[in-house]
Amino acid sequence: MGAAPKAQERAGARSVSKKEVSGCYPAPPFMAYGSNEMKRKVAFIYDFDETLCDKDMYEYGVLGDIGLDEPSFRGKVMEFAERESMDRVAAMMYFMLQELKKKGIEPTLDYFQALGKKLGFFPGLEDWFERVNAYAHSKNIELEHYMVTSGTKEAIEKCSLAKHFNQIYGCEFFYRDNVAIAPKLAMNYTAKTQFIFRIHKGIFEPWSEVELNRRTSPADIYMPFENMVYFGDGLTDVACMQIIKARGGYSIGIQNERDMQRGRLLLKDGRVDFLLFADYSAGSEIETTAKKIIAARAAQFDLMELNR
Repeated sequence: MGAAPKAQERAGARSVSKKEVSGCYPAPPFMAYGSNEMKRKVAFIYDFDETLCDKDMYEYGVLGDIGLDEPSFRGKVMEFAERESMDRVAAMMYFMLQELKKKGIEPTLDYFQALGKKLGFFPGLEDWFERVNAYAHSKNIELEHYMVTSGTKEAIEKCSLAKHFNQIYGCEFFYRDNVAIAPKLAMNYTAKTQFIFRIHKGIFEPWSEVELNRRTSPADIYMPFENMVYFGDGLTDVACMQIIKARGGYSIGIQNERDMQRGRLLLKDGRVDFLLFADYSAGSEIETTAKKIIAARAAQFDLMELNR
């Protein structure tokens, strides 16, 4: 990837006031807990493609195998989705399977897992998790990491970053005799939101519907929304960004050289608190911002403990 653009070309890394977005200031994190317990937890929740992965994951193998570049692939998927009145993410998954079969390539579990081992990432991610975890630990904060993405889970689980995540939620295929035959879970922008609520309640299995929708007392909440930070780059992240922002958490827009305008729109439309360039290196804007959020939450926890 080329040299990072100058700061003024990045649309600025600035915050959007909580009051501007929701009309009121967020409650401090301790307000979500019952009086018998206070858990010093923070969750970093990430999209994958062009948030952590430095381009669309399918550009690392699938698109070359079916003979399409990324714009052509997206265009054909949209045409197919419109023609069949189909959800775009489900259409993408089905279309990809059909195109692989046309090329004589069986879409096996091994095929997608091999894709995961080829994926590349933005600078700094090789030790990002160790750095932010260590900083959180120094503030007596337990930092957890979650993936909520429209990317293929089977591939992501085999990438070099997978070991750092408490849970990985993504698109999944249904397999018969080790061959993908249909979408099993299509993660569009609204499907993503259920997993924000799963993290919130600590109900992590995607098939657990009754428990997820049952009323949960404040004392039993696993991860309050105000202790969540969402990292994302595009339109499929907007619903998650809004849910977390409106409930006192933070949303960080990730911007890269491939599409500078997309990030600017997220900031202009009030979808994100911060718009930061895709560099996770030590001392980067992302690391500095993440540490300030952790420190702010730690200070609020400390104040509450004084009042217990």
